[in-house]
Amino acid sequence: MLYVLHGEDTNSAYQRLTQILAGFPRHQKIKLTEKNSEEDFYLSVFSQDLISAEKIIICENLISGKKIKTDVFAKITSDQTVIFWEHSQVPASLLVKLKKYASIENFKPQPQIFRFLDSLSNDAKKALEQLSFLGSKETNLIYHLTSRILLLILAKLSFNLEISRKVSGKNIADWQWEKYRLQAQRFNLKTLINLYNGALKIDSLIKTGATNLNGQTLISVLLLKYLSF
Repeated sequence: MLYVLHGEDTNSAYQRLTQILAGFPRHQKIKLTEKNSEEDFYLSVFSQDLISAEKIIICENLISGKKIKTDVFAKITSDQTVIFWEHSQVPASLLVKLKKYASIENFKPQPQIFRFLDSLSNDAKKALEQLSFLGSKETNLIYHLTSRILLLILAKLSFNLEISRKVSGKNIADWQWEKYRLQAQRFNLKTLINLYNGALKIDSLIKTGATNLNGQTLISVLLLKYLSF
């Protein structure tokens, strides 16, 4: 199997890489970077290892570093596992050629709202810092917050991915669910429920005109109330 993970959101790409590698616990892991040569690549991928027949090759920035020729992708057989991890976007012209041979996943830079959501933990300090970077024009803040907390509650309750997709109404990718599952471990269930109920109350206050404060300010108060600082 041939994978191409590319894009500037290297944190999400790394999480996906980790998830793929977890599926090959018995395989020898061989990592190549742009410091390696084309010869290193060919020896790692195509040479026979008499000691360990099963191996998985991780190639970091070999495409952008121009360490391999594009015709090599056609030579990688289906019983070989090679992952190309690029820290930048692979050119569209090359992606067209790669689609024949590889599973391609694009990790674009996250908007600030998602950096804030990913920063949520039992420690309010980092989340408040990321929240402060959001512009006042962010109109979907409360929607995104309640959606994320709901997913964390589902993960904390050990619901599986299929059920969580149905409950949340979101088409969650496997690697995303793993990220939410790990994030949920930062909280206890009571805190998540308090945050969720509090976010719903904030939404109601704003929609009914019962407060003059904006959503960003109210969420700051919510985080300070239920998280450690």
